[in-house]
Formats: sequence, C-alpha cells, structure tokens
Amino acid sequence: MRSIATAGAIYLFYKGYQAISAELKRKNEKQILNTASGGTVSHTTAWKAIANGFLTNALNPKAFAYFVSFFAVAMANIKVAQLRTAAGVEVSILTWAWFTVAAQIVSSKYFLNIMKQYEFIINIAIGIAFMAFSIGMILFAYAPAPSILEV
Repeated sequence: MRSIATAGAIYLFYKGYQAISAELKRKNEKQILNTASGGTVSHTTAWKAIANGFLTNALNPKAFAYFVSFFAVAMANIKVAQLRTAAGVEVSILTWAWFTVAAQIVSSKYFLNIMKQYEFIINIAIGIAFMAFSIGMILFAYAPAPSILEV
C-alpha cells in the first residue's frame, strides 16, 4: 500500500513542479513577446473544439469508471428495462447539459478575462497545493500506525 501512495505522491509532486515551472517559463516568454514585434494567435473552429471536448470526455478513464459504477449501483434496483433505458438517457442528457453550460460559462469573455488576469497566481497556487498535498501523502503513508490501545 505504501508503494502505491509513494508513487502517487511522487507523480503529484512532479505535476505540481511542472505547473510552477511551466508558468514561470510562460511568464518569461510573455515578457520576451511583449518586447518583440508580436506573437501569433491560433484559433480553433467550434466543431474542432466540440470534437476535442467529446473525445477528451469519452476517452477519460475516470469518467468511464464513474458512469459504470454509478449505473451498476443506481440501476441494480430498477427491474423494468424501459425504466433503466430512460434513466440512462436522462443521466446522459443531464451530463451533456451540465458540460454545455459549464463550457459556455468558462468560455465567456468575462470569465476568460478574469482567468487571464489571475492565471499566474492560480497556476502557481495549484502547483504549490499539489506539492504540499504530495508531501502530506508521504508523511501519512509512512507515519507510524497508532496502537489500538492508545487513547
């Protein structure tokens, strides 16, 4: 069990380090671009963004595991096949609606401006949080187990 916790903690620490170093590098590049003649901006078509979002969600193993476990538990008590199908369709529609609304919110100009304004702070804070959490995982994994007789 400790080896899994250790591997997870190392990976989380690495991702935190990556977030911080990438953000520092990006800040450096922005300063260089601002002094140069200008940079290029790439645009994505709506259909390409939709396809990318769909594939990201459809191929996400965590989403797959969530829905499989959800349907296994939620559908176990439903005996009528039509009700199980209706429940599956309903959950699919609700999931689609949620991600559509969330995508609309996070792609709005207002939200993007706020994120752009604070992206450096947010990314550094996330990197620090990942690294701190990974250290906590290691300390917890290797802490001596309390005795059942201790009160």
